[in-house]
Amino acid sequence: MAMVQCDGLMLCVWSDKKYFMFHNIALWNPLTRNFNVVKHKLARMGDNFGIGYDVNKPRGNYKILMFSANHYCEAVVEIYECMSKSWRTLVDSKFDSEAYPWDHGVSIVGNMYWLVKKKTINYIVAFDFSVETFKDICFFHHLPYDNNYLGCFDGDKLSLLQQNQDYPSTIEVWVSGNLAVGNVTFAKYFSVSSSDLPAFHYLTFWAHPVYCIAKHEHIITWYTMFSTCLIICEIDDGGVSNPFVTAQHYWDDCIVTFSCGYVYKPSLVPLP
Repeated sequence: MAMVQCDGLMLCVWSDKKYFMFHNIALWNPLTRNFNVVKHKLARMGDNFGIGYDVNKPRGNYKILMFSANHYCEAVVEIYECMSKSWRTLVDSKFDSEAYPWDHGVSIVGNMYWLVKKKTINYIVAFDFSVETFKDICFFHHLPYDNNYLGCFDGDKLSLLQQNQDYPSTIEVWVSGNLAVGNVTFAKYFSVSSSDLPAFHYLTFWAHPVYCIAKHEHIITWYTMFSTCLIICEIDDGGVSNPFVTAQHYWDDCIVTFSCGYVYKPSLVPLP
């Protein structure tokens, strides 16, 4: 199961119970509880998805992106026009990098962003729905931390949260500049060091954490503990506060997912 938010609409992708290798796609507004299934071509486990719109046209004509994100599938890029309810292949749009399987991307002001890698270089790639092409916007020749997570900051910027798998480990938060310019730069926003900081992703099979940056350099996050429960808490320079632990269950009863959850901003935007 994977979801990406755009204007309060959730793009939902999930595996079929009978045919696990194939995907179902739908648009959902959790606030209005409206849900529309998207008819699609063959979608496979190696595919990534995104949602956005042409910033030069009136809002409402949302587009869904589907593309191969690893080296084992044919690199096909396709667009679904929500207005016409039809798919088309983008022959001239190529994706030649490898997306992290747990990174479902971030939709900001009509475009999608992912943290990807090509050989030994990590960078952020964007898909511009206005011109329907991928763009490399920021390069990281070396990421010193084990775990790196993209998020949205202040509505129109990217945030990058970094932490090692050690326990405890410092958390660093970086924020991007203007996403409208070519090579986007990041500046360190703040860092947190405390003896009670959790290791968000201590073991590789744990689900990846979810976070949002609040006011006054606060991090609100939820993460898993031994894949048996979720912990929701606030983190700042004073350490961890207001922790809430969900009901625990046996590890064998848990269906492990790539992500602990999703950030959602309610909206009354109607489904296209």
